[in-house]
Amino acid sequence: MGVSVTDGVLHSSSCWTNGDGSNGAVIQYGIPYITRLRTDLRLTAAGTTVRIDDVNRDPGRSRGCAPTSPATTARRSAWNSTT
Repeated sequence: MGVSVTDGVLHSSSCWTNGDGSNGAVIQYGIPYITRLRTDLRLTAAGTTVRIDDVNRDPGRSRGCAPTSPATTARRSAWNSTT
């Protein structure tokens, strides 16, 4: 899912841009197009109902987001060299 939380504070998730969303490529019914993507997350106590959102995406990161760590960059470089 790609969420970073410390002491109940949400630090980041996917392409977090202050609720404005970001542009990304989406394939729906086999047709690719560019659209606005937005993440909606809420922190709640354990054992309660949690609404994440209704977007089916790669776990941890929307496609096209800039890498944020050396590990992400290494994984992306390895993937690009095999495709």
